[in-house]
Amino acid sequence: MSVKIWNLRPVSVVAICGAMLTAAGFATPGKAEGQFGSLDGSRLENTVTQNLTRSIRLPEIGLDDGARLAGLGSSRDFYFPAPRSLKYSATLVLAYESATSIDSRRSIEVLAGERSLILKPLGGAHERQTLRIPLEGVAAQNGFIKISVRYGHVLPDNRCVDIRFAGDHLTILPETSLQLAFEKNAVDSVATALTLMPREVAIYLPGRDLNSREFGAALEAARSLRESGRQVRFETMPGADATAKMEPGSRFPAPTTLAFMPRMQSPFTPPAAAPETVQNWTQGSILIASSEDLETLAGNVRTPLFRPDAKPGVNSSSLSLINFGTGPAVLVSGPDPQSAARLIGSSWNAAAVKSTVSAESEIFQMREDGRFTFDRLRADLTARDVVDRAQWSVSLAAKDLPVQRRITGLRLQVAIAPDEANSNAVVTAFFNERMMESVSTATDMRAQLAFEIPEGLAGLNNSLRLVVQRQPQGGECTTLPIGFPAQLLGSSEVLTSAAAEAPRDFYETSSMFRDGVTLFVESRNAFQQRGHLAMLTEMASNLIPARAPLSIRFIDGDTAPQTAGPFVALTSRAPENAEPPVRFDQGRTIIRGPEGKTIADLGGLKNATVAQLVRAGLNQGIWIRTAANDEDLVPPARLQLDRGNVAVVDKNGVAFAFSTERDRLIEVVYPEKLSLADIANAYRPWVVGALWLAFSLLVVLSVHRFYARGRGGKTA
Repeated sequence: MSVKIWNLRPVSVVAICGAMLTAAGFATPGKAEGQFGSLDGSRLENTVTQNLTRSIRLPEIGLDDGARLAGLGSSRDFYFPAPRSLKYSATLVLAYESATSIDSRRSIEVLAGERSLILKPLGGAHERQTLRIPLEGVAAQNGFIKISVRYGHVLPDNRCVDIRFAGDHLTILPETSLQLAFEKNAVDSVATALTLMPREVAIYLPGRDLNSREFGAALEAARSLRESGRQVRFETMPGADATAKMEPGSRFPAPTTLAFMPRMQSPFTPPAAAPETVQNWTQGSILIASSEDLETLAGNVRTPLFRPDAKPGVNSSSLSLINFGTGPAVLVSGPDPQSAARLIGSSWNAAAVKSTVSAESEIFQMREDGRFTFDRLRADLTARDVVDRAQWSVSLAAKDLPVQRRITGLRLQVAIAPDEANSNAVVTAFFNERMMESVSTATDMRAQLAFEIPEGLAGLNNSLRLVVQRQPQGGECTTLPIGFPAQLLGSSEVLTSAAAEAPRDFYETSSMFRDGVTLFVESRNAFQQRGHLAMLTEMASNLIPARAPLSIRFIDGDTAPQTAGPFVALTSRAPENAEPPVRFDQGRTIIRGPEGKTIADLGGLKNATVAQLVRAGLNQGIWIRTAANDEDLVPPARLQLDRGNVAVVDKNGVAFAFSTERDRLIEVVYPEKLSLADIANAYRPWVVGALWLAFSLLVVLSVHRFYARGRGGKTA
């Protein structure tokens, strides 16, 4: 029996057949068997540890710096992911720091849902402490455990204090975490493993050269994990084909958040599982391998990857659970691993409730209208209590826009509850930290702000900051001000208009890629493949929409890509019929600004990585020319192609970007190969002087001859 789930919003349709393969197909006989197999370097079997702990810290839920509560009374909600089907025991590790400059009795209350867990007084002017709070009987709701922290004051003698200058705060530190303890075998579904997968994830690849579908699977998995805030690195499992091409122990230059290891010491040993009963799960693992790869690694695979009676379609592949090192891992396999890897970042991955699921991908060419609401964005729009101010921050990336659209304006709707004095509330909107609109409201329950985005203000990653302010009541008060709720509504809209036919900046290609993009990759060996994979992952996570279909095309080094639609070419030769803004066969390159002043002398670009916007016939795309030699191939730690149509890239990211089209502010000059026009422009003063001198001499000679003839006639 199979179940098809049709996703109408993304550009792909994922059919999940949970009954195609069951967990029994991966388990090995034995008393301590789990519901999925294990890969320990020799065979598929059970791992040593029986229990796991998973610590979900605040940076994993988007709070890298923790959270700050101030104003003599405030609260904050935290949502920790927790699968509803997993049996676990949970403990909240709350690390906080508090300080105050006034005499008051302060307290902190912690709630799980609506259930109070602890109410603790805070003592002294400064306090730093860590609390361990068991969450007995607390269950996940909608895939999350909600933890609320409330911070309050009681002032003696009914004194009034301006909360803006009280100098107090309660900071929830980043090391705060939710610890889940569970049996390893309790993780019996792909969805549960993906939900609980740690922030640091290693993607293991075969040691041989990858085919285009395996390359696409690695790229799909990596960009999906990066979208969820995880840090990704690529590691290669050794194989017979890779031994002759890479020296043992060689390591690719490793950026901080994106690295890979093309060759590991042989024999292959995955992260070792300690013999303790309880093991901390700190690294996630994704394996992309065929049955032959697993046989090479394991030496003895007791059960096949596919049951003999399973007959997946031509475009089908699977995600399977295996034990790998210290925790569960996801194996991507099958004839089309790219379609299975796409399920990792799909909104339907929660339906992967078996230990093995089959996925089949089909592409819809869907276009959207020119506006969309905030409830489609990944933003926290929950209500805030306004005592003196409340703030919302919304990220709006270029890849969130519909096909061939650009952002032109915003219409914001904010619901504001009136306070007891019906005082005015001021609502102010900032776009990319520029103040755009501000309104004042008294008894109205809803404030509306509408403004246009000037051309040139929006870019690759944009931010909207909305601030609601209300003056607290002062005077001879007996109680502190009460906060009244306000909320940025999900019905707020982003307005767009048709984008230019030919993008002028890198970020404008993002919406163009939404219907799909072809990636041309120059493939000579496994080492170069890993370098290109690392670079494309960093670029794709920032520029290519998450649900855009990717088509991988491997080409030879001396072949120009033949494009058909939007493209990204990571090749040494420009696409066919393309005229790039910067050439590589002209020698030394100089960038000049207005009035011919030299801005940068780039020298020879033969061994530099340069990204350019190019037009190949009727097709638009990005051409990234990497260094000429494999030894010079260093993937950048961060690659964000934003403004400009030319970018010079080094190991840290974009070193220099500029536009050769916008108002002709920038000019690219090749001094080692000058044309007659370049020579005339360089020596213009001398040329003008010479022409003026020649003209003057011609005039003098003409006048002299005229008078000479006149004198000759009179003499005659």
